[in-house]
Amino acid sequence: MKPWYEDKTILITGATDGIGRELAKRLHAKAKALVLVGRSDKKFDTLAEELGHSKYVMATFDVTDENELEALFTGIRADEVDAFVSCAGGTSIAEFESLSSVEIRVMLETHVLAPILWLKKLLPVMRPGSRIVFVSSRSGERALTRLSVYTAAKAAIEKLADALRNEYARRGIGFSVVSPGSINTAFTRDWSVDD
Repeated sequence: MKPWYEDKTILITGATDGIGRELAKRLHAKAKALVLVGRSDKKFDTLAEELGHSKYVMATFDVTDENELEALFTGIRADEVDAFVSCAGGTSIAEFESLSSVEIRVMLETHVLAPILWLKKLLPVMRPGSRIVFVSSRSGERALTRLSVYTAAKAAIEKLADALRNEYARRGIGFSVVSPGSINTAFTRDWSVDD
């Protein structure tokens, strides 16, 4: 049995940094094509030099922007995507009471609402054998102080995956959740979380 990524068109959000970037680098030789979404043109330029081939499309925008999401799918066909890896992230490390409503909204929109909106676009046209992969966090299972909203968002996406796994099993669409611990990326480099 071939791996889920071999000879597939894979859409990865959060592809300009951290886990999403590493996935792009590791999958580009094995995938049929990559559609990479991230927020930094400069980081995409560096990634393009590293990948050094033309089996990818790069789109720079915020994953929470519905208009840009629609625009992306005028350039590529949603029904050509075989796998969706939701890797976009970010957090504010702070005591709950000191979080602003903007910080809370950004975390929930990035980690929960955006993947839901992407799935609303992709799932109706995905074929049997397609795969959805959510990059979550051990924080979704183990609450950490000063990461309360991030923890809640990761728990929500894990439960969403559980529910959709059951709902889409009859269509042959697989759902996976990857929950790494702390990994040395720009996202975690300055963390100092007491739990």
